[in-house]
Amino acid sequence: ETSDLLTRVADLQYQNQKLQEEINNLQLTLEAADETNHKLLVDNEDLRQQLKSIHHSVLKAKSLEEELEAAKTNLNLSEEKRQQTLCQNKQLEKENKSLVIQVTSLQEENIRNIMDISGFQKKILELSENTAELQMQAHIYEKTVVNREAILIQKEQAIKELELTILECSSVIETLREEKNQLLENMQHMQQELILNGLSFPSVCKFNSNIAEGTNSLHCELELAQSEVTRTEWTSLDETLDCEVLFLLQGPEYAGEKFKAVMQNLVSGRAYVS
Repeated sequence: ETSDLLTRVADLQYQNQKLQEEINNLQLTLEAADETNHKLLVDNEDLRQQLKSIHHSVLKAKSLEEELEAAKTNLNLSEEKRQQTLCQNKQLEKENKSLVIQVTSLQEENIRNIMDISGFQKKILELSENTAELQMQAHIYEKTVVNREAILIQKEQAIKELELTILECSSVIETLREEKNQLLENMQHMQQELILNGLSFPSVCKFNSNIAEGTNSLHCELELAQSEVTRTEWTSLDETLDCEVLFLLQGPEYAGEKFKAVMQNLVSGRAYVS
């Protein structure tokens, strides 16, 4: 059995050596195949590049043909345009001659305009001087107008103040008139009582007439205040008005006290006569 095993081992070693040789040969063959495949790939890539180049060349050739056709068309169009341009040039030459004539006419007219402009400039200078003088006069007039407006504003303000004063005086006079009427009524009652008692006092009548005259005078002065008066008239009027308004502002109490004083004086005089 041992010899059989050795024989099998030897056979296996021999077979293994052959297999190893075959493997080496296969590896060499595989390497050669890989190299051949690589070369084929390179050749294939070269062929693809050549094919692309050929295709590009074909496309370029077609494009050149199209451009050539377009160039022929453009050449025909250019020829037509050249003919049209020649016709236009002839027309432009005619127009140019006409324009030269017009330019000559315009130059002559320009010379005339220059002469007119120099005359206008002289007139403008004269007008400028006149304008400066007018502006100075306008400035003076504006100052005068401003001053007059200021004076008018002052006068309007004074008129408004006078109107307010007149309104206030009217209100005061109305109040005083009511108080005067009340005072007169009271005095009439007192006179009636005195008459019933058999007394007659001329001073009472005189006092009553003074009040009526003061009221009438005050009314007249108010009418004067409503018209245009001078400053001196206003001063004298104000003094008189102040006195009479002061008298009336003291009211019925003051009048009653004055009336009582008059009565006492009369009674004292009558007693003295008795």
